[in-house]
Amino acid sequence: MYKDTLRKKKDDSFIVKNYESNLKLSYDSIRKDYDIILTSIIPTQKNLIKTYLWLNTFILGICFFFVKEKLITTLDLITLSVTLLLCVVSIGFLLFALYHNKEKQFIYFEPKNIANIKNDKWSYAQGLVNLMEDTKKAFDFNSDIVKFRSFFIRWGGASLFLAFLFFAFSTFHISYNYFSTTYRKEVKNMADDKPPVESDGNDTTKMFLSTNNQVKANTESLNERVEIRKSGSFSITSSEKPKPSSDTNATDKKDKK
Repeated sequence: MYKDTLRKKKDDSFIVKNYESNLKLSYDSIRKDYDIILTSIIPTQKNLIKTYLWLNTFILGICFFFVKEKLITTLDLITLSVTLLLCVVSIGFLLFALYHNKEKQFIYFEPKNIANIKNDKWSYAQGLVNLMEDTKKAFDFNSDIVKFRSFFIRWGGASLFLAFLFFAFSTFHISYNYFSTTYRKEVKNMADDKPPVESDGNDTTKMFLSTNNQVKANTESLNERVEIRKSGSFSITSSEKPKPSSDTNATDKKDKK
């Protein structure tokens, strides 16, 4: 009888110890998940929201700068308006995700729950059960915050992505128009400022025409001489008679003397 009782107590203590060990493993698992949510996931979501808000603010500033410029077309104005609208929608989603449901829940083990635990072999196991329940409540509450923020971060990020696409198209189109207009103005100014080309004394065209005229005159003169020689007689008028040179006149004077 005594041996049976002792064996039963040993069996009971073994069962209690195993139950306590299993509870401890379950509590450690839930606590690790709770710590990950509280120290990693929620701060990462906040940083991501702040980054998206900064990008939205940057795009809004550039869009307002483009709107003030005079080189935007109707298409650019439409795309910039769509970009502004998408940025505002994205900011609304992100701010709502950041400030709504922001309170986190921590593990709070009430003292009255400790006092209500019976002092028996299941006392430690009951304490682990109560602590695991409170940890599970805090974990579920913070998990709901993560899910809630994830939904609005997803929509805010999608709006930001679409806004960036329209912003990139607007930037490319405005830049192309700006550089194209500037290039045309520079070419026009260079054409207007360039002085007219003045002909110098070595104009190739004039020299070519003058040479042709001279060759033509020499040819005509040569033809006239050939015709005169062929006819054998010619008359020289006073106007056409060649004048004696100075050397010939000097020789005649010496002969007369």
